[in-house]
Amino acid sequence: MSAAFFQPANGFSRRRRSLSSYGGKSILEEPFSCKTKSFQNGTGVLEHAGSVCIWLFFPQTDESLGITIGREKGKMKTHIPFYNFEENGKVFDRCAGEVYRKFIDYASRECDFFMLVYVNYYGDGYTKIMKEYREALQPLQVKSRSNPFWPGTLGTYCPNTTYKVIFYRKEEKAKEILKSVDRLSAWSRPLYPQDLAFFKKNDCWSYSIGHEVMGGLIDPTEKDILFLEENGLASRSDIEIDMENYYSAYDETLIS
Repeated sequence: MSAAFFQPANGFSRRRRSLSSYGGKSILEEPFSCKTKSFQNGTGVLEHAGSVCIWLFFPQTDESLGITIGREKGKMKTHIPFYNFEENGKVFDRCAGEVYRKFIDYASRECDFFMLVYVNYYGDGYTKIMKEYREALQPLQVKSRSNPFWPGTLGTYCPNTTYKVIFYRKEEKAKEILKSVDRLSAWSRPLYPQDLAFFKKNDCWSYSIGHEVMGGLIDPTEKDILFLEENGLASRSDIEIDMENYYSAYDETLIS
């Protein structure tokens, strides 16, 4: 089957929410344009201007186009959620055991900072486990604030409850401390610091919502996508485009 080639313009021209899978190929539910180069026949991934371009094919219309994935100033972010559901709808954490340890190693190589949230629920004080982690990580702290919002939670309220959102620089010591639990969702209330997130400079790269067993990457690179697929955490076809600029609110000023 031949393919008609789409000559994209700079920026996105139509609204788009998510990628889906059709016949083993990633496609778009609705066409839109994006900044990229012309494509050759076949599906695949192209590098362009430091970003990743996925070539998308429409069997129904015999058309093709590309979507740019990667961080670019003024560009809408993309998001890829982790697989955390079985076919019967049961929730479980795939980022566990050896996969979790690989994830911490990979995140530590790719990122500059990480974040944990310490919550004093109902004024009862921090748990012993929270105090131990906070003391162990204190030498790596770069920023602390009390505003009740962070990646994965953009606003919350609980009576007589206070929050410490703390950001740390990555170091070998931190990596070993983060590996002291056996899964990503272990960073959860009420006993542990919660919602581990990683940052590339000021940009949130990964987030988690421990008690909901949720997580994902923001603006994944081709390298990131391959890591997720190789470890069964996500699929390329699950990439979403952030039309409402929601994930920009996850970013944090850590480097001026």
